[in-house]
Amino acid sequence: MVLADVGDVLRVVFASEAFWGVVVSVVGFIWALPRVRAWRDSVREGWWSQLFDFALQRVNHTYLIYVQELKHASADGTITTDEARTARENTLQDLKTQLSAEAPSLLKHYGDDALRLAIELSVSWLKKQAVTPEAEDELG
Repeated sequence: MVLADVGDVLRVVFASEAFWGVVVSVVGFIWALPRVRAWRDSVREGWWSQLFDFALQRVNHTYLIYVQELKHASADGTITTDEARTARENTLQDLKTQLSAEAPSLLKHYGDDALRLAIELSVSWLKKQAVTPEAEDELG
């Protein structure tokens, strides 16, 4: 008698639209989850790539306008730690100005810490790209 009751219950459950709605929703969620994560990661990588490109531009600009002059004026051809810090802060302000004009969504998405990280990574990347010993010391 109990088996007949279980069979009746299962028959009623499987015949219900609510049951199949839940099943389809769960299967759809499981199917969509990795695709949504991949999409989100690609969007984030795109934003980071754009931010890094802007930071590279600003770091190059700061070097050409500010750091190069300081190095030429210096007796040993290097800049001090304070001058390097000032160069990075100038770059941060320039980057924020450029982002607010050209890519406000990036400025809204990333805070000062991420901008500073992009600047530091840009400086490191440019130093690794240097081909001369003098160029290796660029940007502090």
